[in-house]
Amino acid sequence: MKGIKCFYKSLRGNCHINDYPYYLKVIREENLLNKELTSVLNDAKKYLFNEDRSFIEILSFKTKEVPKNYEKKIGSKSIERKECTLLPGYCENEIYSLLNEGKQLKNENALIRTQLFKIDEVIWDLKNLYEETGNSSNDIFFNFHLDKSGFLICTHFNIDNFVGDNWVKTLYLTSEKASRRSRMFISYSIDGILTIGDFISEQEGQGYGTFMLEQLLELVPKLNAKLDKVNMESFNECKKRMSSLTWAEFKKSYLYKNPIYCIKGEICPNGERTVYELKEWYMKRGFVQGDNLYRKV
Repeated sequence: MKGIKCFYKSLRGNCHINDYPYYLKVIREENLLNKELTSVLNDAKKYLFNEDRSFIEILSFKTKEVPKNYEKKIGSKSIERKECTLLPGYCENEIYSLLNEGKQLKNENALIRTQLFKIDEVIWDLKNLYEETGNSSNDIFFNFHLDKSGFLICTHFNIDNFVGDNWVKTLYLTSEKASRRSRMFISYSIDGILTIGDFISEQEGQGYGTFMLEQLLELVPKLNAKLDKVNMESFNECKKRMSSLTWAEFKKSYLYKNPIYCIKGEICPNGERTVYELKEWYMKRGFVQGDNLYRKV
């Protein structure tokens, strides 16, 4: 009975015996690709999110190349009608099911390839940031994170450059090869106040701004450690000229730089959000006191 039904379906051009092995081949290929791509992606994340990696080590990282397809590894052998296991009354549904499975795997693999591509772009941009510092900084604050779409982002701040004549510095967030980066201008005053100036997120709704605020809180202790080091160096220099100088006396001088105890700023809408919406955004993240941007650290 099955042979008769299949025969009449073939006469009407409704037999999928030639499509069946092709779609099976596609699914096998995409499954193999998926396993390899997922493995490469997981290895990349494991390497980059390892806290023991130095910034210099990170700059030399590149994702492993994955072949585009497995056509040479998997053949597409035709089958005889008697070998076909599809049921005549349901073969079209089964073929469409295989077709959809193949499309789903292709889309998933395309997404993983994009994630890997974005990782290489982030590393490329970090190299550019390092070159902008003259390839000389030994104290770079950086942290990787995945945005809401699963793509890699990374913050970058040059701690070596924090103390200097110009106290306005930049916390960057890089997400791809771009002419503009998400950034936060921060300025320090010797009374211990860190002020947020211009704060721009290049992509809304992906968690960039939230991550940068979290990173700023993580950065403050490292900046205070830098201030402690600078204070001690200044104190020792002063002691060479004034051997009787005490630490208590030095702390009262204009040379002493107080540790950061709070973060301040102004809530300034950029045209896309109202003052009220922006205030609500900062408030949810614990950066509002009264009507002002404020966070004690």
